[in-house]
Amino acid sequence: MAQTILNLSVQDLNLAGPRREPCIGFASAAPSAGAQWKVGDRLFNLAPVSGGASGWVCTVKGNPGTWVALPEIVAA
Repeated sequence: MAQTILNLSVQDLNLAGPRREPCIGFASAAPSAGAQWKVGDRLFNLAPVSGGASGWVCTVKGNPGTWVALPEIVAA
């Protein structure tokens, strides 16, 4: 499955229209409202810290959908 890669923040994304591919974007937290998300959409953390989430993936579509944290960032 192809993925659409976007170098945009959540505020820049227009997710109201129909899309077939998951999107990849950037945010400072998992979404709490404001867009129609699809399973497989991914957001990378704009402010990563050691022990924090590297990002989030949508596992149940909706507004805001259900988001699961990607693996934690581990200090080297």
